[in-house]
Amino acid sequence: VCRPEFDGKSLTLRNARHPILDKCGTMVSNDFFSCRGNSFSVITGANMSGKSTYCKQLALLTIMAQMGSWIPADYACFPLYDRILTRLGSDDELESNASSFQMEMKESAYILEMISDSSLVIIDELGRGTGLLEGMSLAMSICDFILEKSQVKCTIIHFNLFV
Repeated sequence: VCRPEFDGKSLTLRNARHPILDKCGTMVSNDFFSCRGNSFSVITGANMSGKSTYCKQLALLTIMAQMGSWIPADYACFPLYDRILTRLGSDDELESNASSFQMEMKESAYILEMISDSSLVIIDELGRGTGLLEGMSLAMSICDFILEKSQVKCTIIHFNLFV
């Protein structure tokens, strides 16, 4: 475990591990780097390769660091984020008669409305409830809008099976 640093410029993790799964046995550690000039990341991989776990790990470690906790990593450096915006999961909402696609669009609209220059945005497989071409188009359009609105100052991590 390490005490995270805050430099305001980069998100750097070396040999980071998921804070919950780390206690369950031997886990593969991961590195991550993002800075102001290189703040958009697309992470791809096959189904069941750990993309969703990795994105949840990044979100959890960021929250833990910002609340003053030590984190399971050899080294960690974070910018200070004013908000962490995520689009995770694919559940529908039976109570409000909303499909998983509709929930994806609601969550995406919220992110587009709330994003700031100091946000961490984590999007996991946007558009997976549609066809391949439609899903890629949706994901690219939303990412383009986020990049344009934040002027590439926020940290954006997009996990996608399509690319």
